[in-house]
Amino acid sequence: MPNIVAPVGKQKWLPLVVSLIVIGLVLVGARSALAAAKTLMLNPVRVIFTDRQRTVEVHVMNPTEESITYAISTVTMRKDGKGQLQEVTAESEKERSIRSMVRFSPRRATIEPGKRQVVKLMVNKPGDLAPGEYQTRLRFSPQPTAAPTTNSGAPAARKGSQFNVEILVDSTIPIIIQHGGIAAEVAPLALAIKQSADSPAGVAAEVKLSRSGNASAFGNVFLHYVPANDPKTSRTIGQAQGVAIYLPEVEKKMLIPLTDISRQELSSGSIRVSFLPGTGSANQRENLGQKAVKDFPLR
Repeated sequence: MPNIVAPVGKQKWLPLVVSLIVIGLVLVGARSALAAAKTLMLNPVRVIFTDRQRTVEVHVMNPTEESITYAISTVTMRKDGKGQLQEVTAESEKERSIRSMVRFSPRRATIEPGKRQVVKLMVNKPGDLAPGEYQTRLRFSPQPTAAPTTNSGAPAARKGSQFNVEILVDSTIPIIIQHGGIAAEVAPLALAIKQSADSPAGVAAEVKLSRSGNASAFGNVFLHYVPANDPKTSRTIGQAQGVAIYLPEVEKKMLIPLTDISRQELSSGSIRVSFLPGTGSANQRENLGQKAVKDFPLR
């Protein structure tokens, strides 16, 4: 499955859907149902604390037409055998200590339709914290709407046989705490041309990257076509911005749509894959090092 990546450095609202919880009462012979989804949009899509940046703000937007009350918490999650993030029911002592380093406010709030709110986060590192990268997650949980009542406090009668179905969408974003001397390196490993109905050229490049070091890696990937008859020239045919390879992952595959190239050209020459490292934060735009480049011949 392709990875959809968003530009780092641009303020973009992304809905982060982690789970769906359907709350409702199924009535025998019901004629209709009213369904409403409660979801939030968050910016940025990750929180990164560094030795120099100890506070971060997360902007929360309500894109729905109803007010949403939501609770905020930190949560430990790990990937299961299928690569899906799941909440941990039995935390390790290290995982609990990482969550305890993060402070945030508010812990519960109500946001009106189309409005935004700010959640402020701060990291409090212990004095004996060893150099390295520490991860947890921040969860935003919309709360169920209270059932309507009459003036006497009794449940209000429903019209006909309608019933309400409320869909609550939890959102989580990673929190990364960087401390001391950490570094990551990314290298292009492989490239394969795949058919893709979503690509303007009808094809896409499946790019495989490797990560090494003691930190997560962030950056942008650029693809250039190098003609066989003129290897000194090249042109951009694809890119993926906002790429993230989170510790402890050591490899990542992504499908990048190709543009401005014909199928005939893909039978010769090469594709140059360049990875330009970044910080992973929209507020920190400096380059983190030299880009990694590798040419893959087309056959």
